[in-house]
Amino acid sequence: MVFENLMALHVAIRRNCPPEIAFKYIDNLAWLERKRSPNFDWIEKDVKDVLKFREEGLSWSEIGSYYGTTASGVCHAVITRRKNKVDKKIVRAKRS
Repeated sequence: MVFENLMALHVAIRRNCPPEIAFKYIDNLAWLERKRSPNFDWIEKDVKDVLKFREEGLSWSEIGSYYGTTASGVCHAVITRRKNKVDKKIVRAKRS
């Protein structure tokens, strides 16, 4: 457990990302073999935070580096989450 925490600290410092993302890297060790970051599961709170960061003037790339992904990855996640949320509202409205 202590070793995992130290590794997460190291990953967070080297990749300049929050501890939550660093633990995702450690939990999914397959990224070492593929040289690719693990998929980040975007939740509604993350999308709201991204939109808040944009209002504060941060660029997509700065936000992406915080979440350990690219600018296009963040933008795509926000658009996808918004689209899914809108689609769910439409489906719920049709059922009523």
